[in-house]
Amino acid sequence: SSAASDVYKRQRINSVWHDAAEEPERETAIIVLFSEENHEMETVYYTYDSPDDCWEEIKENHNFSKWAYVEDLLPNMED
Repeated sequence: SSAASDVYKRQRINSVWHDAAEEPERETAIIVLFSEENHEMETVYYTYDSPDDCWEEIKENHNFSKWAYVEDLLPNMED
């Protein structure tokens, strides 16, 4: 793989991460929580129609600084 291709892949991966303050927009999603503090990842199932404070509860109960949709982290087979 070329250096340009590697840079593109890194930029694509970096662009899928969202700040912890941003609530997921998809109605149901499997999301990966990432803690920059201790470099730990955790997967949670998020549903928009769960209790209204679902995202607040996730933020309170899990130590993370960024999150991403699992499907956005999977390799794009068209690349």
